[in-house]
Amino acid sequence: MESQQIEAAAAALEMMKVVDITSQSSKRTRESCDDRPEVVSGNDQTVDWLADLDKVEEILRYEFKNRKLLEEAFTHASFSDKCFSYERLEYVGDSVLNLVLTKEQYFMYPDLPPGALTRLRSANVNTEKLARVAIKHQLHRYLRHKKPLLEEQVSYKSPR
Repeated sequence: MESQQIEAAAAALEMMKVVDITSQSSKRTRESCDDRPEVVSGNDQTVDWLADLDKVEEILRYEFKNRKLLEEAFTHASFSDKCFSYERLEYVGDSVLNLVLTKEQYFMYPDLPPGALTRLRSANVNTEKLARVAIKHQLHRYLRHKKPLLEEQVSYKSPR
């Protein structure tokens, strides 16, 4: 099921191209984070953000044409009130992921009634489950935030 989620995420990225989703920060309605130095300090370590974006693309096996989308997707609202966060992308991504999984499960399980299909989709598009997949693939390491509680929650869920 995990590979299905990763494939669905890749399909979601492609779908976002179809619906012409662009980075909010590229619209310049709010200050972009582009004025930050390439190397920033966070969580007691130095992070080269551009190198991090390369690593995220490597993990996802997907190269972004608009890397601002990737930057926005990995920026939590706590990081800076001058930057955009992932929240609007999350809204679209959840819908796209629902659509992709609905289509796949509809054809994969032709004899399942609608209620069972709904429960199956809900079990797979679940914040907890998706967070565990992100942690398993070490994607949480690239999230930009200033929220200590988030670190604690991730540490609790991370395999020891």
